[in-house]
Amino acid sequence: MKKYSTLLVVLICCFIAGCADSDKESQLEKTKVVDSSMTTSSTIENAEKKLINVELSIQTLVQTDNTVLVNGTTNLPDGMHLMLNLKSDSSSYFAQDNVNVSSGSFQAGPFSDRGNGLAAGTYNLVVTSSTANVQPSEVKKIIGDNGLFLSGHNIKSDSVWGNTVYITKDFTITTIQSDTNTSEELENDFKTPSTNVNDYNSNGEYKPVEEMTQEEIRAELEAIIGDFLGE
Repeated sequence: MKKYSTLLVVLICCFIAGCADSDKESQLEKTKVVDSSMTTSSTIENAEKKLINVELSIQTLVQTDNTVLVNGTTNLPDGMHLMLNLKSDSSSYFAQDNVNVSSGSFQAGPFSDRGNGLAAGTYNLVVTSSTANVQPSEVKKIIGDNGLFLSGHNIKSDSVWGNTVYITKDFTITTIQSDTNTSEELENDFKTPSTNVNDYNSNGEYKPVEEMTQEEIRAELEAIIGDFLGE
């Protein structure tokens, strides 16, 4: 009987010790859960503080020679690489330019067609940013890995490339630049020797009739008649 009593005492001691250990493990798990929750909350809060609600506005300026300049303002960090693609909706025209943000702005262009002005029509401009992995190191610190801190309706997300800037704008060129100077243009150009359009030949050169020889007058008439007949 004494033998069984000793065994009972041992079992009771083991049970009490097991319960104590179980309580310690339970308390430790609760501590881990609380710590994990606090860490996650802190991480989210820090990320939110670094978020950039990207603002980017672009203005297309059609110049008098029908080339196009693009001006932009943004809250993106200085040095951030941007790419601009310009294409025509009615032809095969396509052009690109690369710029860096400086003091909250950038300028691209002028866009031309092999040095000539663009034809009348509708054009589509797309502004995007290079992926975060190829941005300068100082820019990466601000926008985060894979552009994590870039947010807003101007941001495009990709599971592989991360967050990048994406904004598009359509605009129309309604006029085609003329090679012939008008009286108003001549009056506004202080370099021209005369504001009378009749003092210029078909090539736009200053050549008053009274200063032309008979041969020059004949050549000018032939050129005008040829243009009129489409020759």
